[in-house]
Amino acid sequence: GRQAGLSYRENTWEPEDHILDDSLIDEFMKSKIVKMAPPGGKYKVGAMVDVLGEADGFEYSWVSGKVVTVSKAGLKYSVEYADFMDGKKHLVEKDIDISRLRPTQSKEAPKKWRPGVGELIEVLEDDCWWEGKVLGFEKAKKGGETVKVMLRVSDEQKGYSLAQARPSCWWTGKK
Repeated sequence: GRQAGLSYRENTWEPEDHILDDSLIDEFMKSKIVKMAPPGGKYKVGAMVDVLGEADGFEYSWVSGKVVTVSKAGLKYSVEYADFMDGKKHLVEKDIDISRLRPTQSKEAPKKWRPGVGELIEVLEDDCWWEGKVLGFEKAKKGGETVKVMLRVSDEQKGYSLAQARPSCWWTGKK
């Protein structure tokens, strides 16, 4: 629901002029992701990548893995996930479009990094990096502080330690 003091724009992911149209954000994001590919526009077998989730409940999350196969055109990939298992083997997802891959990002934020309110970041939960927007900061129960984040997948608002947060590379243009 709507929170006191926050405009609708601050309380949702949808652009103000296109309420409920996440497809505009998705198109922008995928065009930037493709530009992050290595020189020549293709990842090689063995390359470490982050895969953008698209399954129900995993939208707008990133998971690390290793490229195990590449199509001849270099547009479709199979990736073995580092943290997801299928029985005793690492889970392999096939036919992943290049627009869902980016070079693996650092699991740690730069030293002394502190996101600003409104900044788009990623937070680690359940072996996935989830996209979110910084709403503010709160004092943690055990000292220090947590960053309050609205998750893109659900608009849920949660607190995370800064150790669980990193900058969102595709918004900043970093590779």
